[in-house]
Amino acid sequence: MRYLIITAIAIIGFRIALTGSPVSVESRTVQTNDQKLQLTLPAGWETTTLPFRRGADKLQAQCTGKNTYLNIVSEPKSDFRFQSLQEYADAIIKIEAGTSQLQNRSLTGPDKIVIKGKDALRYQAVGTRQSVIVLCIKTFIETPHRWNQILILTTPSHLDDLQDDVRRIVESFEECAG
Repeated sequence: MRYLIITAIAIIGFRIALTGSPVSVESRTVQTNDQKLQLTLPAGWETTTLPFRRGADKLQAQCTGKNTYLNIVSEPKSDFRFQSLQEYADAIIKIEAGTSQLQNRSLTGPDKIVIKGKDALRYQAVGTRQSVIVLCIKTFIETPHRWNQILILTTPSHLDDLQDDVRRIVESFEECAG
Protein backbone atom coordinates (compact mmCIF):
# COMPACT_ATOMS: atom_id res chain seq x y z
CA MET A 1 0.00 0.00 0.00
CA ARG A 2 2.79 2.42 0.91
CA TYR A 3 4.46 1.68 -2.45
CA LEU A 4 1.22 2.56 -4.27
CA ILE A 5 0.88 5.88 -2.42
CA ILE A 6 4.51 6.82 -3.11
CA THR A 7 4.09 5.85 -6.77
CA ALA A 8 0.88 7.90 -7.08
CA ILE A 9 2.56 10.96 -5.53
CA ALA A 10 5.54 10.56 -7.88
CA ILE A 11 3.27 10.31 -10.94
CA ILE A 12 1.28 13.39 -9.93
CA GLY A 13 4.49 15.31 -9.25
CA PHE A 14 5.92 14.25 -12.61
CA ARG A 15 2.72 15.31 -14.41
CA ILE A 16 2.78 18.67 -12.62
CA ALA A 17 6.45 19.12 -13.51
CA LEU A 18 5.66 18.56 -17.17
CA THR A 19 2.75 21.01 -17.27
CA GLY A 20 4.15 23.74 -15.03
CA SER A 21 6.04 26.85 -15.94
CA PRO A 22 9.60 27.47 -14.80
CA VAL A 23 10.07 28.19 -11.11
CA SER A 24 10.60 31.90 -10.64
CA VAL A 25 13.43 33.28 -8.53
CA GLU A 26 11.54 36.57 -8.29
CA SER A 27 7.90 37.33 -7.63
CA ARG A 28 5.83 37.84 -10.77
CA THR A 29 2.31 38.87 -11.69
CA VAL A 30 0.24 36.26 -13.53
CA GLN A 31 -3.19 36.44 -15.11
CA THR A 32 -5.87 33.86 -15.74
CA ASN A 33 -6.16 32.63 -19.33
CA ASP A 34 -9.26 34.80 -19.84
CA GLN A 35 -7.30 37.80 -18.43
CA LYS A 36 -10.09 38.60 -15.95
CA LEU A 37 -8.06 38.06 -12.78
CA GLN A 38 -4.48 38.52 -11.70
CA LEU A 39 -2.24 38.04 -8.70
CA THR A 40 1.41 38.04 -7.80
CA LEU A 41 3.16 34.74 -7.20
CA PRO A 42 6.06 35.00 -4.74
CA ALA A 43 9.52 33.73 -5.65
CA GLY A 44 9.61 29.93 -5.85
CA TRP A 45 6.06 29.62 -7.19
CA GLU A 46 5.12 28.49 -10.71
CA THR A 47 1.85 28.22 -12.60
CA THR A 48 0.74 24.68 -13.33
CA THR A 49 -2.28 22.55 -14.16
CA LEU A 50 -3.28 20.37 -11.24
CA PRO A 51 -4.84 16.96 -11.93
CA PHE A 52 -8.09 17.86 -10.14
CA ARG A 53 -8.92 20.92 -12.26
CA ARG A 54 -12.62 21.86 -12.70
CA GLY A 55 -14.41 24.34 -14.96
CA ALA A 56 -14.56 27.12 -12.36
CA ASP A 57 -10.81 26.83 -11.67
CA LYS A 58 -9.14 29.85 -13.23
CA LEU A 59 -5.51 29.66 -12.15
CA GLN A 60 -3.37 27.04 -10.46
CA ALA A 61 0.16 27.23 -9.11
CA GLN A 62 2.56 25.36 -6.89
CA CYS A 63 5.56 25.89 -4.68
CA THR A 64 7.31 22.54 -4.56
CA GLY A 65 9.83 23.77 -1.99
CA LYS A 66 6.97 24.30 0.46
CA ASN A 67 4.81 21.38 -0.72
CA THR A 68 1.99 23.82 -1.42
CA TYR A 69 -0.61 24.29 -4.14
CA LEU A 70 -2.78 27.26 -5.11
CA ASN A 71 -6.13 27.11 -6.86
CA ILE A 72 -8.23 30.13 -7.82
CA VAL A 73 -11.95 29.48 -8.24
CA SER A 74 -13.91 32.35 -9.75
CA GLU A 75 -17.54 32.54 -10.79
CA PRO A 76 -19.53 35.35 -12.43
CA LYS A 77 -21.89 37.10 -10.03
CA SER A 78 -24.48 37.16 -12.80
CA ASP A 79 -24.83 33.36 -12.46
CA PHE A 80 -25.94 33.54 -8.81
CA ARG A 81 -28.45 35.30 -6.59
CA PHE A 82 -26.16 35.79 -3.59
CA GLN A 83 -26.53 39.17 -1.91
CA SER A 84 -23.27 39.12 0.06
CA LEU A 85 -19.86 37.52 0.26
CA GLN A 86 -20.92 35.77 3.48
CA GLU A 87 -23.93 34.23 1.70
CA TYR A 88 -21.69 32.97 -1.13
CA ALA A 89 -19.10 31.58 1.31
CA ASP A 90 -21.80 29.85 3.39
CA ALA A 91 -23.19 28.14 0.27
CA ILE A 92 -19.75 26.92 -0.84
CA ILE A 93 -18.83 25.69 2.66
CA LYS A 94 -22.14 23.79 2.87
CA ILE A 95 -21.57 22.14 -0.53
CA GLU A 96 -18.02 21.17 0.42
CA ALA A 97 -19.14 19.68 3.74
CA GLY A 98 -21.19 17.16 1.79
CA THR A 99 -18.65 16.41 -0.92
CA SER A 100 -15.26 16.61 0.81
CA GLN A 101 -12.95 13.63 0.41
CA LEU A 102 -11.14 14.54 3.63
CA GLN A 103 -11.71 12.31 6.63
CA ASN A 104 -12.11 13.94 10.06
CA ARG A 105 -12.59 17.31 8.34
CA SER A 106 -12.78 20.33 10.62
CA LEU A 107 -13.35 23.95 9.68
CA THR A 108 -12.41 27.15 11.50
CA GLY A 109 -13.43 30.66 10.62
CA PRO A 110 -14.42 32.89 9.17
CA ASP A 111 -11.76 35.41 10.02
CA LYS A 112 -12.75 38.76 8.56
CA ILE A 113 -9.87 40.40 6.73
CA VAL A 114 -9.57 43.41 4.44
CA ILE A 115 -8.03 43.18 0.96
CA LYS A 116 -7.48 46.47 -0.91
CA GLY A 117 -10.17 48.12 1.19
CA LYS A 118 -12.72 45.32 0.62
CA ASP A 119 -13.95 42.80 3.15
CA ALA A 120 -12.84 39.19 2.67
CA LEU A 121 -13.43 35.98 4.61
CA ARG A 122 -10.80 33.37 5.52
CA TYR A 123 -11.50 29.82 6.63
CA GLN A 124 -9.16 26.96 7.40
CA ALA A 125 -10.11 23.34 6.74
CA VAL A 126 -8.07 20.42 8.02
CA GLY A 127 -8.60 16.73 7.33
CA THR A 128 -6.90 13.50 6.38
CA ARG A 129 -6.63 11.98 2.93
CA GLN A 130 -4.79 8.67 2.47
CA SER A 131 -3.07 9.08 5.87
CA VAL A 132 -1.79 12.58 4.98
CA ILE A 133 -3.02 15.57 6.99
CA VAL A 134 -4.12 18.23 4.51
CA LEU A 135 -4.65 21.89 5.36
CA CYS A 136 -6.64 24.24 3.13
CA ILE A 137 -6.62 28.00 3.65
CA LYS A 138 -9.73 29.35 1.87
CA THR A 139 -10.06 33.06 1.26
CA PHE A 140 -13.31 34.34 -0.23
CA ILE A 141 -13.07 37.68 -2.05
CA GLU A 142 -15.77 39.64 -3.82
CA THR A 143 -14.74 41.68 -6.86
CA PRO A 144 -17.04 43.93 -8.91
CA HIS A 145 -18.17 41.14 -11.27
CA ARG A 146 -17.11 37.87 -9.63
CA TRP A 147 -17.27 35.67 -6.53
CA ASN A 148 -13.73 34.34 -5.91
CA GLN A 149 -11.99 31.75 -3.77
CA ILE A 150 -8.25 31.56 -3.21
CA LEU A 151 -7.46 28.03 -2.03
CA ILE A 152 -4.02 27.20 -0.68
CA LEU A 153 -3.40 23.50 0.02
CA THR A 154 -0.49 22.30 2.11
CA THR A 155 0.47 20.17 5.09
CA PRO A 156 0.61 21.49 8.66
CA SER A 157 4.41 21.33 8.80
CA HIS A 158 4.65 23.97 6.04
CA LEU A 159 2.11 26.42 7.45
CA ASP A 160 4.56 28.67 9.30
CA ASP A 161 6.78 28.99 6.20
CA LEU A 162 3.77 30.00 4.10
CA GLN A 163 2.33 32.89 6.07
CA ASP A 164 4.15 35.60 4.10
CA ASP A 165 3.38 33.92 0.75
CA VAL A 166 -0.32 33.61 1.63
CA ARG A 167 -0.49 37.27 2.62
CA ARG A 168 1.28 38.43 -0.55
CA ILE A 169 -0.83 36.25 -2.87
CA VAL A 170 -4.14 37.28 -1.31
CA GLU A 171 -3.26 40.98 -1.07
CA SER A 172 -2.23 41.05 -4.74
CA PHE A 173 -5.42 39.40 -6.05
CA GLU A 174 -7.61 41.59 -8.25
CA GLU A 175 -10.13 41.59 -11.06
CA CYS A 176 -8.68 43.14 -14.21
CA ALA A 177 -10.36 46.06 -15.91
CA GLY A 178 -12.36 45.31 -18.99
